[in-house]
Amino acid sequence: MAGFFRVPVRREQILLMIGDLCLLAVSLLLAFVIARFAHFNIIFVLDRFTGGSAIYFSTYLLVFYVGQLYDVEGSRRESRSFLYIGILVAVAFIIIATLYYAIPWWRIARRVMAIQAPLVAVIIYLWRNAWHIVSRRFVAPARVLLVGGGEMAGDLVRDLHAGYGQEYRIIGIVDDDPGRLGQAAGDVPVLGNSLQIAEIAAREGVEILVFASGFRSSMNGSLVKHVLDLKTRGIRVYELPTFYMKATGKVPVRFIEDRWLLFGQDFPGLAAEEGRRLKRLLDLGVALLCVVVLSPVMLLIALLVGLTSRGPVLYRQERLGLHRRPYQLLKFRTMKADAERDGPRWASRNDSRTTSVGRFLRRLRLDEIPQFLNVLRGQMSLIGPRPERRHFVELLEKEIPYYDLRFAVRPGLTGWAQVNFPYGNSIEDAHTKLQYDLYYIQERSLALDAVILLKTLQTIMFRPGY
Repeated sequence: MAGFFRVPVRREQILLMIGDLCLLAVSLLLAFVIARFAHFNIIFVLDRFTGGSAIYFSTYLLVFYVGQLYDVEGSRRESRSFLYIGILVAVAFIIIATLYYAIPWWRIARRVMAIQAPLVAVIIYLWRNAWHIVSRRFVAPARVLLVGGGEMAGDLVRDLHAGYGQEYRIIGIVDDDPGRLGQAAGDVPVLGNSLQIAEIAAREGVEILVFASGFRSSMNGSLVKHVLDLKTRGIRVYELPTFYMKATGKVPVRFIEDRWLLFGQDFPGLAAEEGRRLKRLLDLGVALLCVVVLSPVMLLIALLVGLTSRGPVLYRQERLGLHRRPYQLLKFRTMKADAERDGPRWASRNDSRTTSVGRFLRRLRLDEIPQFLNVLRGQMSLIGPRPERRHFVELLEKEIPYYDLRFAVRPGLTGWAQVNFPYGNSIEDAHTKLQYDLYYIQERSLALDAVILLKTLQTIMFRPGY
């Protein structure tokens, strides 16, 4: 997985996006030619219609992103459906036409756009179907050799092969335990010991060498020399936690050492004072705008909640925020008034305690709107780990290492964990979410925040209640 501005990006996503950009340029040029506006010349278009072209390209890419055309984790039939792609193109066309109407000095002629839209639909449809056929045959995954076995090796094999098999392939494991030679972790065999690393790497065409933390600490001078020699030949070398983080967008909290966090990882998103101030300023601006624009919706929701079930319209509950400071989180009430008469428990996706209106509000995340007031008060941010109750914090801190690091940033309405993992209702789910939260805390940036906002919109539209 590559990274741009600390945003994790899959190699297949990069290739798809580059292909889309090229084909969008081709379709626009063809539309100009058909409309007899210009010869087949990209310089003419970009020179005369710079602003219009920027709107055109960025809008299409954003609509395609929100429309899940760059979700490569699974096989998505929608990405190869002409009707689905046609709908996304129509949405992009409407947005572009609206922007051109608002800023006419930057617009591209209407007849060019009218010709271009169907061309985009056809070309992108053909390209996507061709990609799904060609990529599996000609875009080979990077070959990874894992040095060191144990439970962490098995987890890495399982996670990579489950969701990242097209990008990485673990071809073998190196282990100095003679009893493990010929055995396997998952479907990955133990190929030999550390003295054979250079030989195995050459024979298997290894591109990435990943060291388990415990194995790294026992490396001798001879092994270090062999590994440095492999690095000079272009083989990338990682510690397992670092590679796991880069590959999956998660920090493997159960398998990292204190010194990895202390000396191997910076927290650039927390260290930059200017970045924190800008983030807070953006939080205030967006939250204030949303409160003003959504005030009629808030009034309607308040009426629906009040008329359909007994109890207060707003639900207040203590949560722990930045540096564990308690505050009152605000939500529209979605549960029955006596939902916690038997004590606190985790909410779930199809919670039986929710009201009929509450289920609808949860599916579209409308119950979260009052939290914009928490943002204005400085208790929350737009983006960050979801705030948790003291009862569950005390429980999870006993079970999950480094759980208290979540309190290094303000909690958020949405976050990296929320857009990558569904509702959690167990300690294991909380562990998985913490892995995403720690990735966000370490790699926090405005670019990553923008991606999370887009993925939040994607989640609301395509995975309601996720």
